[in-house]
Amino acid sequence: MPAWRLDGQDRQVNHFDVGAVDGTRQGFISHVLLCLAEQPQVVNVNSRTPDAVHMGPPLEERPQPIDAIGTAVLDPGGVQPTERRQIKVFVDDRLSERKAQEARMAKLNRRDPYHAEYVIHPPYVEPGEDVSLWRFSCAGFVLRAYEEANIHLIDVSKVPPIDLDRLKAAYPRFARLLGHAATRTSLGLGEGSEWPVVLAGYVVNSLNRSPDAIRREAFVPDAGDEFFPPRPLSPKA
Repeated sequence: MPAWRLDGQDRQVNHFDVGAVDGTRQGFISHVLLCLAEQPQVVNVNSRTPDAVHMGPPLEERPQPIDAIGTAVLDPGGVQPTERRQIKVFVDDRLSERKAQEARMAKLNRRDPYHAEYVIHPPYVEPGEDVSLWRFSCAGFVLRAYEEANIHLIDVSKVPPIDLDRLKAAYPRFARLLGHAATRTSLGLGEGSEWPVVLAGYVVNSLNRSPDAIRREAFVPDAGDEFFPPRPLSPKA
């Protein structure tokens, strides 16, 4: 089973499988993360808080209750764990950069604004002249980590646009702030009324395929893939 909702059945979670968290509506995926399980762990609906690394913000290691899991079955065969190793190097580097930035800000008695490491669109942005840290959405962090293992989960050039109301539903933590044009600009959205944002649910649905299909072709999301399992959207969704 490549992706599933947690229930009463014991199932296994492995290192860098993708965990997903429901939002205010059941089935609507509002957050995704990488599970940390160097030794396979058993999870079910009553034991659903694995160690994890995820973009909150901030980027951090912290146990997180999850509602669903998706797996690409990393390193099939297990002879040479190349995929997990490549993801681990990327994750460790980003966490080290985050700690170094925290130390710099502490010396200056300052705090980074949230958008110093967080972006909604595009799903991730490499450091540049103006920003010293990688910037990610939660989905972007997972996507970029898997790309290090040469697994391209989503075709970001074919993501359907969503309007502001659906964007607020997808990012409840920023719902109020997203009503301000300046905040949307700081999070990479800019002008307009619709944006091709990679939503967390797309990541889970991209993993709801066979391991071969996941590696062969990037997933093209459609309306309704914000949910897992996907569902048709009502006019007000």
